[in-house]
Amino acid sequence: MTAEDLPSLRDRLRYTLDTEEAGDEFSRLEDDYYETARALAREAITDLAIMEPGDRERFLVAKEVYDLCDEVSRARWSKVRAFAVRLMGSESTTLPENLIGAEREYLLGVLELREGRR
Repeated sequence: MTAEDLPSLRDRLRYTLDTEEAGDEFSRLEDDYYETARALAREAITDLAIMEPGDRERFLVAKEVYDLCDEVSRARWSKVRAFAVRLMGSESTTLPENLIGAEREYLLGVLELREGRR
């Protein structure tokens, strides 16, 4: 990834956050979106000269990518926890589509817990 790619990554994360906050559906994301996006942002700012206007802008975009990763993660985990509560009180074993690995594992653990309580 180059510095020129950061704005498109930021825009994709903004769209993902908007989608996550808009409803109960989960956006389609790679399992490692969080680590990958943050690593790409770090890589894009390794050669900054902070006194250069373009570099200041690049830093701000990279920071926004970092922050958006956190916000997307918070929004998704909030939905996962809410789904887990509903799952505990239902008979359903159907998990939502587009879960990443850690979310799926968490909800499968909730299902196991629910079955152990019966």
